[in-house]
Amino acid sequence: MYTHIQIFCQQDVNFFIHLLTCDCIPIHQISGIRTGLPLPSPGEVAVQLLVYMLMEDYLGYWFHRCLHSEWFYDKIHYVHHEFRAPMGFAGAHAHWSESLVLGFAAFVSIVLVPCHITTCWLWFAIRGAVGAEIHCG
Repeated sequence: MYTHIQIFCQQDVNFFIHLLTCDCIPIHQISGIRTGLPLPSPGEVAVQLLVYMLMEDYLGYWFHRCLHSEWFYDKIHYVHHEFRAPMGFAGAHAHWSESLVLGFAAFVSIVLVPCHITTCWLWFAIRGAVGAEIHCG
């Protein structure tokens, strides 16, 4: 199902997310992500994850609803619906621009409510697991 261009673009999006969460010190400084000690308390992590989930759910809903409008669906979102059967892989199967838009919804909360890098990693791991789970039917 993937063309070489789709695989290349998905790798670019994954590289971009990797830079945001792992390697790019200026992004950490601009967004307020802490990388040193002390580690966050479990309560701090729980509150931040709750805020991130609420913000991403709200923004993700409206972005996804927009993607189902006629123009966006015909040009972009149709790629995500190429899988007819529910499966976890369908969550990541998307047009590169859709991945950036929906990735923005997950990352904007981290910029608005800064956290420690470990919380950032946990947040993106949860998002990946939830994305696979909701596409399993």
